[in-house]
Amino acid sequence: MTAVCTSAMAWVSDPNLKSGGKKLSDYDASSTYNGHYVRDVVVLVAPTCTVPGTARIDTWYTEYDPATETYTKTSTEGPSSVVSIDAGHRYSGGEDGEGWLTMETELKDCTKITQKRVCEVCGQAETRTKSVSANHTFVVKAVPGKEPTCQQKGWGQSVCAVCGIVNPNNPNPFEIDTVDHVYSVKVTDTAETCETEGKGHWECEFCGKSKPGMDGKVEYFTIPAHTFVPASKEVVDEPATCFKDGKSHKVCAKCGMNEKDGSGNVVYNVIPQLTHEYGNWIVKTPASCIDGLEQRVCGLCGNVETRTIPGDDKHTWVEFFKNTGNCTKGADGRAQEVVQEKWHRCAVCGKEEYLTDEATMSLHQFVADTSKASSNIPPECVGGKDGIEYLKCVACGGTYERKVPALKEHNFGAWVCTVLPGTDGSKNGVWERTCTNYHCIEKQTYVGTTAPGGAAPTTAPATDTPSAPADYRFQSVSYSGGAVSGQVAHVKGTATIDNLTVRITIYTTNQTFLYQDVAVKADGTFSASAGGSVYAISAILMGNGKTLDSKGMYN
Repeated sequence: MTAVCTSAMAWVSDPNLKSGGKKLSDYDASSTYNGHYVRDVVVLVAPTCTVPGTARIDTWYTEYDPATETYTKTSTEGPSSVVSIDAGHRYSGGEDGEGWLTMETELKDCTKITQKRVCEVCGQAETRTKSVSANHTFVVKAVPGKEPTCQQKGWGQSVCAVCGIVNPNNPNPFEIDTVDHVYSVKVTDTAETCETEGKGHWECEFCGKSKPGMDGKVEYFTIPAHTFVPASKEVVDEPATCFKDGKSHKVCAKCGMNEKDGSGNVVYNVIPQLTHEYGNWIVKTPASCIDGLEQRVCGLCGNVETRTIPGDDKHTWVEFFKNTGNCTKGADGRAQEVVQEKWHRCAVCGKEEYLTDEATMSLHQFVADTSKASSNIPPECVGGKDGIEYLKCVACGGTYERKVPALKEHNFGAWVCTVLPGTDGSKNGVWERTCTNYHCIEKQTYVGTTAPGGAAPTTAPATDTPSAPADYRFQSVSYSGGAVSGQVAHVKGTATIDNLTVRITIYTTNQTFLYQDVAVKADGTFSASAGGSVYAISAILMGNGKTLDSKGMYN
């Protein structure tokens, strides 16, 4: 508050306004201030409960009278002084003019009272306990444990109803008479619900007697039906799932009755349908040349959701034929080509596609034509001519001259030393080896101080003149009807068959093998019994203790 008060006495007369502990109202026309008579007191800034204010004290000059030795007030205005007004709460009225009012409290003390006052400016309240003269209110109370009932007398004592002090003028217990029935025990005979009323009666707290009515019979009272009080939890009739809503209903928290509408029907509430909670996608079939598949499962209902993983359509093709006929032979006895459909199939997904029609000999079941074995021509070595192998189909009897491509690699024998190197390493030696393939005279020569592979020979070189059997080779080896047979021929087609042996090794399906040596006949043929359950055969041509040729075949 900053405005100057225009009505000085409206503030000055306030008993709460003080300056230095002195009330402003004490400054009247008969009082003095700083040796001058007070002319007026003006409040400039009113104080608050926490902030001081200011006031101005105006005065009259005084004049000293030596005769009376006193000061008298003149008509000349004297000096004015500004003083501080103390901050503080403002109270008025009440029982003592300072705002105090006695309150009803739970103090069990007849010598004290509780008072309260409230600041007129800020509303802050304060209380105090005040001592007063004792004013006991004595009453008769039953002695604990010896209360009278409707059936027997008891004992009582005079005590103050406020503080409980025993009456000093009548301190001894005395007998008190029986009392009437006290019907204070409420008994429910039929509990009320939120739909129907209930029924009950009162019983005496001492003897248990039911309260009678005017007719002497038990007096019953009605317990009104209560208002439906919904329980904190609803009863679920059908739980909600990820595919449909559920439903529930409320029951009364007091009586357990179902909530019903005006027609008496149970009120059902909708439980909203759940939302699927799917886990991560899991690959079930990886994508390849065809689409893959992945799925995820709802953790609430177990529903499975699937989606396609796009494939790249990059197939792994394998060609094959689809038979469209049987093998036959022509009028000339030769096996005829059979036209087949050429397809290819994806090795990953199994997809098949037609390519073209193609003539093939693959339907024939060819074996070596033993009647023309002597006419077979082995393939020559690298850069040489193709060979010819005469075959015959066991199904149709047609013959077929199969071209045997020329060999692509030499098959060199062992190194043979032709010139010994010097023992001190000062002279090179010479080693040669010759290709053992049919009709091949290719040689390789090696010159050095040591043999190929690093080991120097310690004996004289062997002669390079091969024995006659070295020029013999297999023309054919076949298996049929439980027997192995074949044809041996000289490389140049000349020379007499002599002192040649074929070692035949038979591999059976139960993973055992047997071998036997058979002599080659003068016409170059040989044969041996092999038995059944054969899946592979190898034949080794031997002469003078050396391996001349070898062949293997699968059944």
